[in-house]
Amino acid sequence: MSTASRTGGSFLANLNIQAKLALAYGLVLAMFTFTCLMVFVSSQELTESRGWVRHTYTVIALLDQLKADMLQQRIDLATSTRESSYLANYQAAHASYERDFQDVKQLTVDNPSQQQRLDQVEATINGWYAAVAEPIIAHAGGAAATVGPGTAGSSEYGYAQLEKVSGLLQDAVQEELSLLMSRTTTSDRDTGRLKAWVLAMLGLGLSIGAATVLFTRRQVTEPIVQLTRLMDRLAAGDTAMEVPNTGQRDEIGALARGLESFRNVKRAADRETWVRRHLLEIGAGLQLAASRDEFAEILLSRLCHLLHAGYGAFFAWDEAQQKLFLRAGFGYSGHADLPESFALGQGLVGQAAREAKPLLLSPVPESYLRIGSALGEAAPRCLMVYPILGRGILAVIELAAFQPPSADQEYLLKELLASAGLQLDAIINAEKTRVLLTQAQAQTEELQASDEELRATNEALQGKNAQLQQQRAQLQQSEAALTAQAEELRATNEELEETGRILNDSNAQLERTRQALEQKATELARASQYKSEFLANMSHELRTPLNSVLILAKSLADNEEGHLSADETESARVIQESGSHLLQLINDILDLSKVEAGKMQVLAEDAPVAEILATVESRFRPVAKQRALALRVEQAPGLPQILRTDSAKLQQILTNLLSNAFKFTEHGRVSLLLRRPDQAPPGAPELLPAQAVLFEVSDTGIGIAPEKLVRLFAPFEQADASTSRKYGGTGLGLAISRRMARLLGGDLQVSSVAGEGSVFRLYLPERFAGPAAEPD
Repeated sequence: MSTASRTGGSFLANLNIQAKLALAYGLVLAMFTFTCLMVFVSSQELTESRGWVRHTYTVIALLDQLKADMLQQRIDLATSTRESSYLANYQAAHASYERDFQDVKQLTVDNPSQQQRLDQVEATINGWYAAVAEPIIAHAGGAAATVGPGTAGSSEYGYAQLEKVSGLLQDAVQEELSLLMSRTTTSDRDTGRLKAWVLAMLGLGLSIGAATVLFTRRQVTEPIVQLTRLMDRLAAGDTAMEVPNTGQRDEIGALARGLESFRNVKRAADRETWVRRHLLEIGAGLQLAASRDEFAEILLSRLCHLLHAGYGAFFAWDEAQQKLFLRAGFGYSGHADLPESFALGQGLVGQAAREAKPLLLSPVPESYLRIGSALGEAAPRCLMVYPILGRGILAVIELAAFQPPSADQEYLLKELLASAGLQLDAIINAEKTRVLLTQAQAQTEELQASDEELRATNEALQGKNAQLQQQRAQLQQSEAALTAQAEELRATNEELEETGRILNDSNAQLERTRQALEQKATELARASQYKSEFLANMSHELRTPLNSVLILAKSLADNEEGHLSADETESARVIQESGSHLLQLINDILDLSKVEAGKMQVLAEDAPVAEILATVESRFRPVAKQRALALRVEQAPGLPQILRTDSAKLQQILTNLLSNAFKFTEHGRVSLLLRRPDQAPPGAPELLPAQAVLFEVSDTGIGIAPEKLVRLFAPFEQADASTSRKYGGTGLGLAISRRMARLLGGDLQVSSVAGEGSVFRLYLPERFAGPAAEPD
């Protein structure tokens, strides 16, 4: 960037575009105005010069007319001496002379010499009038007959005076001719000067116009065109360009600063897109890992390729031994002098685990480590140690590279290791879960084997009891015969005593076996309770990382900043939907585990019946409209308006029943009817119909086969459990619903005909006093 661009440029460059255009075109306008003014002034001068020329011509013509009028007077006056009729001509010539004389005198009022000359003409002509004309006029007629050549010669008619007047008039004409030449010269000079001004102003105007165009181009057009090209480059993804004119304080500077801001935003967006893309790619690869070793191999390989690291090691934390053990390596030679386990605080790996902070060492000494290949080896310049954290320390990654990570790579590592910690924590919990499930299965198998042994023992004892009873019957039959046979009777008594002893021993063994069986049953119940408590606790542990995954997937699916493509957005939406289904499954398992573990709490409260029905109808009315099904919600007359129950669990049961009804119904209707039951339900025989209410959910769907009705309320049982089943679900909803109904003091029953529909009946007491023991 040039110095002018950084500091703001010259004074002209800092003017806004309006001021620049006003300056440029104002100069042109000023030049045009000045040119017009000069042309106007020159035109006025030329017009004035031409007016004086015309004025001179008029004066000369009038002077010539005076000479003619004077000559005409003299001729008419001389002729009138012989013929009186010419006197009228004289008078007309005299009047014309007087008018022309006054006009000439008026036109030459600005010329003193001409005025003086005309005064002489006037005095001379007046003398001529007095000496010659007036006597002739006075004696016109009779006197004329007496005038003869001897008395009225040329001297008598004032020839000398008239010649003097003619000479004065001729002088006046000469002076006017001199003025005419001078004024003609002035007019020609003004005409030439006007032409010169016009040509000069034309040249100057063209120069100023060219300068204005050049100024406008350099100060306005070229910067805007340059910024436009930079905008095109920025739109094409080029963020390495330099933006000029950012220091100017005009509109162009504002545009340049705006473009600079857009460039920075584009760089940040590209960086965020790059980070998110790699996070998705690495996250997708880590999701394939089923164990910590697979997770370590995938994560370490991806990080080494991403950071161009030539060496990498993954140390996993062992909670039992309180140490970090090597689980995966990248470019790791496995020399004997390289440790494969670290305690907290031992070495950089242990220190990073203790402080839960990354460590970055650069430069690394030459003798510290060598990264080698088939072509050679060299020492790395940067050593990076990163801890992976969950609820505590989970693992530590050590990397060595020839250059430190960039800012974008550090940001990616921060985001990646945070999400990787959640995934690794989930894998560790899954491994623990698998171990516990394996132990539980082993205990269950042992209990089953013991149960089989106990059953076999019972069968053997029952056989012996039957045999003993048969022997007793034989002894009783032989008692009459043994009366006479004392010896045989004594022997038989001894046998009977021995048999009794054996029987007592068998009964004692049977009692011990029964006690052992009861103990095994108690242990089995305790293991089942432990399993339920474990599932309830693990559901909470699974939901915590799963909620984080759902939040991240929703953020990616919303794509608010528009960084992801349509495929990436769809993938994020699939992840979110799958996670939501998994979360629903976990919630169902949690509810079932709470019920089985006896931790499901019931809160009895007053619930308005109308509100319950309105909530259910508003929730499923859009579903019915979408599936083109009829939804009918009715309440029979004479029912109470308030129920004493847990409204939340009641809503959950009704929602589950109506959801199943809509799921398995493609045409027809779904109904919810609230009425009094006709009889007590099988699961709550103590519930009197007069003190109970019945929520009856019926549909016209596919129905349920009779052989499946028996197992319908067992966990994980479904109407269609095949791998190609059309309807989804986990098979927990009805099991949870029946257990909740019995916790509320009621029961849930079903009747169905395959192909015609199903009817679910929820029996509940009007006034629920508190939770009761759930029947087996």
